[in-house]
Amino acid sequence: MSVRPLRRPCPRAVGEIPAWLKLAGAEKTSPAEDIAALHQATESIVPILLLVDMLDRSPEETLPNSLRHQIADALDEDGIDSER
Repeated sequence: MSVRPLRRPCPRAVGEIPAWLKLAGAEKTSPAEDIAALHQATESIVPILLLVDMLDRSPEETLPNSLRHQIADALDEDGIDSER
């Protein structure tokens, strides 16, 4: 299995999001609940991107069905469409 570099969409922007949220909180430009939700989404997106990247790299190496279903259920709970 060859190792390819991780495909990271807009790594600079992803790294800047926490700073933007902190600034928005300090400036009170958005409700605190919205900022908290965006912060949670920011923390959640990295594991999702890593999982998608891993699956995209090795479609022939499928995960066990039980693990695939657990992942799909977790994504569904977060309101993310997933194909099992």
